[in-house]
Amino acid sequence: MRDEALLKRIGNRVKELRKVQNLTQDQLAFECGVMRSQIVRIEGGSLNSSISTLYTIAKVLDVSIDDLCG
Repeated sequence: MRDEALLKRIGNRVKELRKVQNLTQDQLAFECGVMRSQIVRIEGGSLNSSISTLYTIAKVLDVSIDDLCG
């Protein structure tokens, strides 16, 4: 799988899981300790996040990192 496709897949999954939790991008960013712009870029598939950031997002969304990859 190409990097761009993987980033899009993760971004779409983060967005989907965030909405299931009824969180805004601002709320997710706050809970993760990152800027809203970072969440926007992750969800848009334009940011290759660190494992640490993905772990934190997964923890806040109460899922595993595997779940973020779809």
